[in-house]
Amino acid sequence: QAEDGIRDCLLSRGLGDVYKRQILDFSDECWIEIYENDEILETKLFFSGDIYERVIEQPFKIVVGDYEALKGYYNKKEIDFLVNANRLTKVNTIYFNDE
Repeated sequence: QAEDGIRDCLLSRGLGDVYKRQILDFSDECWIEIYENDEILETKLFFSGDIYERVIEQPFKIVVGDYEALKGYYNKKEIDFLVNANRLTKVNTIYFNDE
């Protein structure tokens, strides 16, 4: 286990990474896409009980297929997937810009 608590040594880049960790917890079926600099890093379908973790630095964006099916955290703060979500399709795009 790395000093930042991230078990994957390929993802860990030191103690500061604990503050750049993205955690998504799925309560139902949901797909996601994660982009960094308009390049797709991840596209995946998740199911109830799945948990996704990634270390990522801003800027990036997440596109989710069902905002009601997940809870998420970045930089130890909860991500609000409801803001600006399309209530009909349940799709939302969340932008994380440099702080």
